[in-house]
Amino acid sequence: MIALRSSAQELEHHRKGLAGAILKAQREAEASYRAQHPEAGAVSVLSELYVYAKRPKGFSSYPRDITEWFLISREALRETNEATVARLQAKHHPFKVPPNLLTRPLPPKAIEQVRKVLTEHGKNLDLRANNTLSKIKLALRGKASASLASSAYQATISFGAKSVVVNGVEYPTATHEKGYRRIRIGRDWLRCDVLEALLQKGS
Repeated sequence: MIALRSSAQELEHHRKGLAGAILKAQREAEASYRAQHPEAGAVSVLSELYVYAKRPKGFSSYPRDITEWFLISREALRETNEATVARLQAKHHPFKVPPNLLTRPLPPKAIEQVRKVLTEHGKNLDLRANNTLSKIKLALRGKASASLASSAYQATISFGAKSVVVNGVEYPTATHEKGYRRIRIGRDWLRCDVLEALLQKGS
């Protein structure tokens, strides 16, 4: 971590150094011009300077990279936006990744990147509604939860006169005071007629 901090500090040092040098050159150029052209005294100068670190090679694919993380890692789906930014920051250090990267609307080219990677994984989202990486994460998290919640089972069940056999395991039946038969599973009772009706409906 010391080396990473040192690299970031050096980058910031040069950014400030360049900004200072450019501002000094602007002031000197303005003074020189006014000395040569006194009639320019009625003209004011307002300039804005924005000195920033160049985006590293490959950074422009961040919408695809982050969406890919969400699709292949449940851990990435559960982590906070800050943690995802930190993950991207570690990949592109010492470039300063904007902290609001996941919450700001994605531009059209980024949307197409996301759409492409979703299609590759057989997923579909409304990217007009889910137009930020944070919203995309929440939508994919919801789909993953729904997938985990739905389970399918296959079983062989046969009903006998005194028992029900499920995958070779025999459960003795007992007759309720109201006349229907039932089997006991742990502490719970399951009505045989209800179970049989469900099986017939699904067949």
